[in-house]
Order: sequence, then C-alpha cells, then structure tokens
Amino acid sequence: MGYLQARGEAWDKARMRALVRDNFHCQAHQLDLCAEPCEVTSLRKLVVHHILFRFNGGTHALDNLATVCHQHHADIHPHLRYELPEGRTDISEFDDEWFIAEL
Repeated sequence: MGYLQARGEAWDKARMRALVRDNFHCQAHQLDLCAEPCEVTSLRKLVVHHILFRFNGGTHALDNLATVCHQHHADIHPHLRYELPEGRTDISEFDDEWFIAEL
C-alpha cells in the first residue's frame, strides 16, 4: 500500500480551510478516536488528516478533512513515520507534509 503525499496550492488552501473550520483544535473526539476532547490547539502540533485516505480515492474536499494532533494522527496511521526535511533536527516547526514515509 502506498501513501500519497499532499502538496501544492490546492492542498495548502484545503488544509487552511480545515484548520479554520476546526478552530485549530484536534477533532479526534468527533472522529471517535478518543473518549474525551483532545486539548491540543498548537498549530505546531496539528495536522490535517484525510478521513478517506487519498490512496483509497479520498480528496481534499473539506468534508473529507479533519484537524488532528500528531499523536492521534499517528494512532490513525501507525504504519507511517514523520520525516524531517534535510537539514532539520527538530520538529518545533512541524508541517503535516512531513508525515510521509512508510515504515
């Protein structure tokens, strides 16, 4: 199974619309990923998740996107890992496009 990396202007716009719609809060509780609402609101710790995975035909449509924190995104995709761009040594300015490589 492959992983399609989200990139480009259309993704940037869709990602920002999802973050704004979700008020920059993790939506894991609404996706039934946890029992209590997640308190993560830091943009550096949030990613925009495709509910129907892109390799299964999911699109950047707003109703297919949900803002989730790193931990809940890792729970959804345990087979993936974060990969920092060349030259980066920390994740302090995380970008969800770095969540790209299969283990």
